[in-house]
Amino acid sequence: GAPRVAVAFVQGAHHDVGNMPARRRRRAARSYAESIYVTFASLLRWNNSVDPVLVTDRAWHWPLPAGVRVSVWPFRHQAPLGPSFSASMFTLDALESLDGRLDGSASPLLMIDPDCVVTDSLNPLFATCEGKIGAYPLDHEPDDYINGLTRSEAARLAGQLDSSDPTLATHYGGEAYFFERSLLTSVRTSAEAAYSLSVDRAKTGKSAFTTEEHILSYSLRHVPVQDLSPYVKRIWTAASYNTVEQGDTGYIVWHLPAEKGRGFRRAYKEATNPDSWFWSAPRDDWAERMGALF
Repeated sequence: GAPRVAVAFVQGAHHDVGNMPARRRRRAARSYAESIYVTFASLLRWNNSVDPVLVTDRAWHWPLPAGVRVSVWPFRHQAPLGPSFSASMFTLDALESLDGRLDGSASPLLMIDPDCVVTDSLNPLFATCEGKIGAYPLDHEPDDYINGLTRSEAARLAGQLDSSDPTLATHYGGEAYFFERSLLTSVRTSAEAAYSLSVDRAKTGKSAFTTEEHILSYSLRHVPVQDLSPYVKRIWTAASYNTVEQGDTGYIVWHLPAEKGRGFRRAYKEATNPDSWFWSAPRDDWAERMGALF
């Protein structure tokens, strides 16, 4: 069957925050909805043979490009260390909903963040990852804190789970994961073990895996992994931190975490206009125009 490309998004966690005014909550929800629309529109601009799915925790009332299915699934995996990273754990629920055992699908699965732009055919990425899990490695020193946990601490937790000596492993970013179906059950099983350990340890104030990045980085210790760096890049575009480089238009997936409500709003106007260059420009011209929006 067609490769499945999914975005997982918790609607409440990003904007139902404390005493945030209703107008501000609505604006935050709109920003995410626009970025999700652009993520799927860009995917379908270059990939008309994929099965696009939005996995979310409640009914979806925002526009989506034609052909995108919505799967509503309960949010069971709350973050062990409280609300700061609560939304990230929904990835574990989404993987459950997308497990081919539920629908008999043997197609590969690509999960991408709701603030990504797909700039070309994903076929090279799919071909490279055949028989493996694809993930995006991040460059962190052993004692760098990554959302509340260092790689050294993660290694000790992994040693506890595996009844082995702690060994450092790669920390993978959460913006893109490719799952070969034959390996997905194994990944989910070890992820559940890591999540359970984290919940138990957090209850007594001990260190724990704090995000889905940490949990899946642990799971990927046990399966063959393909580096997605040739195809995916996390691109920071804020004035205070900018990682844009010449040649970035060559990546197939751009992750643009600083552009919700900014560049994605501009791109949304193009993506929702059927007469826009968004739907007609040749690939290289398209990528240059998209890059200029961000």
